[in-house]
Amino acid sequence: MAKNVYFSGGTSSEQRLVEDLIIESLQIYGHDVYYLPREIVKEDNLFTEDVLSKFDENYIIEMYISNYEGFEGDGSLLSKFGVRIADEATFIIAKRRWEDLISSSNNLVSNFRPNEGDVIYLPLTQQLFQIKFVEHEKPFRQLDAIQTYNLIAELMEYSGERLETGVDEIDKITRNVGYSQVIHLSSGTGNFTFQELVKSTAKTAKATLSRTLDAVSSIILYDNGDDYTSAPTVTISGGGGTGATATSTINSTGQVSGITITSPGSGYTSDPTVTIETSPGEATATVTRFDATNKELELIDIVGKFPSTGSIVGQSSGASWSINTFSSIVNENDPESENYFFETEGDKIVDWSQGNPFGEYGDMGVF
Repeated sequence: MAKNVYFSGGTSSEQRLVEDLIIESLQIYGHDVYYLPREIVKEDNLFTEDVLSKFDENYIIEMYISNYEGFEGDGSLLSKFGVRIADEATFIIAKRRWEDLISSSNNLVSNFRPNEGDVIYLPLTQQLFQIKFVEHEKPFRQLDAIQTYNLIAELMEYSGERLETGVDEIDKITRNVGYSQVIHLSSGTGNFTFQELVKSTAKTAKATLSRTLDAVSSIILYDNGDDYTSAPTVTISGGGGTGATATSTINSTGQVSGITITSPGSGYTSDPTVTIETSPGEATATVTRFDATNKELELIDIVGKFPSTGSIVGQSSGASWSINTFSSIVNENDPESENYFFETEGDKIVDWSQGNPFGEYGDMGVF
């Protein structure tokens, strides 16, 4: 028997009425949460993975948690790597409310619906949930329309994402959970500001090169750099020729003191480029806490290695402070971290003074 022609699936006004009632119900029985669109900062084109991402927008919106008996998922699992909490939750959001409040975000991969990979912050439990799947047909075509999305999300395992939402209770997760490094300062001027970029004052040495006919004739060092712990590698490239090589020397203060040409090469039709290995003390990071009273600076997103001596300069505040002490293996915001214990105990097991501590080759001595 065919469908009764006197009963329609619902007029636009009826659909709108049902949608209004759903939105009102979510606002009565739901919770205010923050929807955080994921911004892809650097994508691995080979594996199509998001290597580095950040969250710099927040949208407060009401959602209903359908798990009325508690979180679902695998719960708390005891593994050989410790306790893993694999809670899951299903958040119900009104389609129209999402379109009105969130769909205009520039960070969304797709503006037509919520995106897998985006994050929901639940203030009730102070936890981040990452969206795994978006169910867009449940309930199935009620009145020939879709009024809600079911967002199936799992407890987010924080892995260094940058949280810059402007909501302090969310942004502080980076400080409390993520890896950070505390540097103790000695003296300085100015105050570092939250989330500003800072750099070490260590510099990489620089030099210029000249040639006679088709060979390299001289290399002139015009910036000695600093904080080198060993003589940096000198590379000569370009210019159409081959074979030019050089070595460097450093002085007791960690600066490059000279460059010696070991082979002038041949066949160069233009001046090649001389490059000196980057100083190991050249580094950048983002400020997550600055305590001027106790002279402590806490950093995240560290690129490179800060020197044990020298200064740190704020790129926006202009603050400049001298480094006193810090440890690159002690995670001071994690009281259960045992990096220092493993480092010292490991040194007792492996003799790192050998050229090859894992075999005989290279440690047989002179025959």
